[in-house]
Amino acid sequence: MNRISASLFVVALLVSVACNRSPIDIEEPTIVSDEERWMASICSPTFMGRKAGTEGCDSVAVYLQRELNLMGYSVITQPFCLKNSMDLLNLYVEIQGDSDSLIVIGAHYDGAKSGKKYPAADDNGSGVVTLLSLCKYYSDPAHKPHKTLLAGFWAAEEVTLGAAFNGSKYFVKNYSGINRVQYYCNLDCFARKEQGTFFYYSPGFVRAGEIMSEIMSTTDLHGLEFSVKENEKRSSDYMSFYAARIPYFGWNDYDTSGHIHSTDDNIEHISFEQISAVVDMTVKLIDRL
Repeated sequence: MNRISASLFVVALLVSVACNRSPIDIEEPTIVSDEERWMASICSPTFMGRKAGTEGCDSVAVYLQRELNLMGYSVITQPFCLKNSMDLLNLYVEIQGDSDSLIVIGAHYDGAKSGKKYPAADDNGSGVVTLLSLCKYYSDPAHKPHKTLLAGFWAAEEVTLGAAFNGSKYFVKNYSGINRVQYYCNLDCFARKEQGTFFYYSPGFVRAGEIMSEIMSTTDLHGLEFSVKENEKRSSDYMSFYAARIPYFGWNDYDTSGHIHSTDDNIEHISFEQISAVVDMTVKLIDRL
């Protein structure tokens, strides 16, 4: 009888412990957003830094097509070749709006260096992920834009052998509807945790700056640092559109000199809160243009 009583006591004790277990001891599943999943995928060692002309960069193009197809888009491919026989590929989708006039939103998907040590998260995983997020938003029929949008994923922005901004430059010169493009939105390097983010606009395009200043003043930015200014640089795909006299706007880190094109440009330094804020404010601006 003593052995039976002891066994029953142990069972009762185990049941009591299980029933009174603190919730803090229970592991909850980690919820990963689409933006985090996309960033982890395109910045993974599998794609080896996404340098233009490499197998890793070509594989990212396939990955982007698959993700866009899953959203319900038909992806248009625009192959081209540089003088050094490098085969490259622009990708874009058209999002039909109420008007046939176009706003192009673009991000380059290539990285500057090859190798597992160069994830190229901010430059330009931030732009690619934001563009995918905008595509996801507009894939909902309830979010049909006023103007037709074209989301372009540009190749070879980082290649400077006798040229620069190659993918966007090729698009501008060869897209049959370029005369319909009213504005260009550039997404490149703006999600570094340790940096503020500024919205810039092309010289003279003051209206975009005024609208964005108003948007920022009425948006809960959750303590993130954002500002607005006229652009003074000549360093990204917006130059291809500006050369065709198309006004542009976009987003950029306060200072990129310390981390881009380095091993330090990794996912640990990415602020997904900044990416979400940029998506939200870009949608609001497009609605008012």
